[in-house]
Amino acid sequence: MEGAGLTRAQMSINMLEQMVHIEGMEPVGEIRLVADPATFTVLPWSAGSASILCDQVGHDRRDWGACPRSYLKAMIARAAETGVTVQAAFENEYYLAREEDGRLVPFDTPGHAPVYSPIGHDLGDQLMIETVDALEAQGMCVEQAINEYGPGQREIAIRYTGALAAADQQMKFRDTVRGVAWQHGLLASFAPKPYPDHIGSGAHIHFSVWDTSGKRNLLYDPGADRGLSLAGRRFIAGIAEHLPALVALTAPSYNSYRRLQPSAWASATTAWGFDNKEAALRVASPF
Repeated sequence: MEGAGLTRAQMSINMLEQMVHIEGMEPVGEIRLVADPATFTVLPWSAGSASILCDQVGHDRRDWGACPRSYLKAMIARAAETGVTVQAAFENEYYLAREEDGRLVPFDTPGHAPVYSPIGHDLGDQLMIETVDALEAQGMCVEQAINEYGPGQREIAIRYTGALAAADQQMKFRDTVRGVAWQHGLLASFAPKPYPDHIGSGAHIHFSVWDTSGKRNLLYDPGADRGLSLAGRRFIAGIAEHLPALVALTAPSYNSYRRLQPSAWASATTAWGFDNKEAALRVASPF
């Protein structure tokens, strides 16, 4: 596949849609977007439309150095060399909003339903059903779909898969939620803290480490304290060590830190713990 041309400068545009001067990402010179046919899906909410994910390559057909998907592939290969594979999934929280007098307000305002209640489900049941159907039509397995803590807030968890597929699904997931919401005249926001007075939204990453056969979970040891293996504890220690740097990617905006506060059901420290929803790294107990 020949792909499509893209200016290198496209990769220097920040979250505020401003072009930042970065060496090697000038408006002169192009890369190619080469589609991965395995990621092709028809978009159920948009007639005649489809989605496909691409790798960014130079004119030599090699990774040009700033392609996130290519970088992830390289890390997967490095992990495999050490006998490790990663399974992952995203658990997304988001708000649904509508415009009222020039302001964006939660879609169920007034009359916000009680937290986690059947009433909250009923207020947006058809939209949730359409969203889940659209996700599953694209090959994603929805494990849970609920109304979340805040007014107009929702949460959908997707079943785990390999690291690359999990990242690909996350891109399609957000487009799907926004696209289906738009058909109902609503906006979907994944902002960490869209409303200062309401609970924030997270994108929790669930991950586990396996051997290359995919049959043995390296984090689990039935003879260890609470079932967490020595390799698992070392794995957690490595992530905790690098967390201050990782937040440059996982919490990249000022708005992120409105949410990452103590007593906000969010990770405000580099701590880890068993079943601790305020720790940056939560180890879920085996059932």
